[in-house]
Amino acid sequence: MEDNNIGNGTIAMKALIKYATKNNIKWIEGYLSSVDNDHADRRNHYYKKFGFEIKGSSIRLEITPQK
Repeated sequence: MEDNNIGNGTIAMKALIKYATKNNIKWIEGYLSSVDNDHADRRNHYYKKFGFEIKGSSIRLEITPQK
């Protein structure tokens, strides 16, 4: 990535969560790369601000259904 801290990741994550919510997807989950361990605090803060739960190298976000 050439430009850090300009909001591209936030825009992408908001779009992913909006898509998941609109399409009745129940959760988003994945694994954290060990490549990012040198800035784990920053990485974890990013996922936590969107509501992801972090357990070890796994992340998961429960999607709240639309009403």
